[in-house]
Amino acid sequence: MFIFQIFFCSIFRWDDAKDKILIREVRLQEPYLEREGSKEAGVKWTEISNCFNAHALFKSCASLRDQRSVRERFNRLLSDFNSKMRKEESSSGTSPPDLTEVETALEEIQNILVNSTQNKPQEVQVSERAKATQMRDKAMKT
Repeated sequence: MFIFQIFFCSIFRWDDAKDKILIREVRLQEPYLEREGSKEAGVKWTEISNCFNAHALFKSCASLRDQRSVRERFNRLLSDFNSKMRKEESSSGTSPPDLTEVETALEEIQNILVNSTQNKPQEVQVSERAKATQMRDKAMKT
């Protein structure tokens, strides 16, 4: 039994139970509210990976998840959810199945993301766009 447990935990595979734990941690830390690629977002993703690895289900596992792997899994779950929602909206005359716990949390996160980008002041959006244009122009000249 002990040998099976070591072998079983040495190979890490994502499944629904692990996705639920990940989504709960992401929902708690909210790294998606920080600017992508910022130090603050990185700290939050590291905290999520530490909490994920400290979970009782994974304490005996040899392979630990790092910041990058949990972030990529979350982004994959979110993009799969978005494509599923688009597909369900485009289909007509069908009754979509009930959302799972993970999909419900992803829907909440998607709503927060949409609201946070819509609630940005117009000045900030314009200044970010101007800064991006300047950087692009500078890159084109060199």
